[in-house]
Amino acid sequence: MKRRTLLLGLAASALTAACSSLGPQTGSFAEKIEGRFSTVTEFRGRKESQTGSFTLTRAGSSTVLELGHPLTGILARITVSPQLTTLETSDGKKLSDRTPERLMMNELGFSFPVTEMMGWLSSPPPGDELSAPPWRIEFLTKTADGLPKLVRVTRAESAAAPSVRLTVTIDKREANAS
Repeated sequence: MKRRTLLLGLAASALTAACSSLGPQTGSFAEKIEGRFSTVTEFRGRKESQTGSFTLTRAGSSTVLELGHPLTGILARITVSPQLTTLETSDGKKLSDRTPERLMMNELGFSFPVTEMMGWLSSPPPGDELSAPPWRIEFLTKTADGLPKLVRVTRAESAAAPSVRLTVTIDKREANAS
């Protein structure tokens, strides 16, 4: 279940956290979003939680999502390109699939709207909530420009998948740096 909690915290896909760190990404970017996340999952009476930080960097057609922890550094890095999604964990594991959604499905056994979630952080749909069954997405706080600041994503427990509550807080946005 810890694995599920971390994967959902990535809002993409990630596996287990280890104490070693991956080096940070460097180079130019078109958009960079930094923030914090927390997840709470429950499945068949077993509840787990995970908190950490994230950095989402977009450059051209590639997106890199890094998940961090204040004590252990970078826990995992997901790189999404049009051809491939790759997950690298701090303990050296690498997994790949064609899309983040397929990687989530293969690792967790259920889907998560990864691509949509990354898009909603930059360009949210109108309104304060939306539904992408079985997921419910709430934009709890927005900036003066209408961009999400605090987002909650939830789903109810089913026979095959846990209940999930993912909260994402966006602390900083940058655009068009080189």
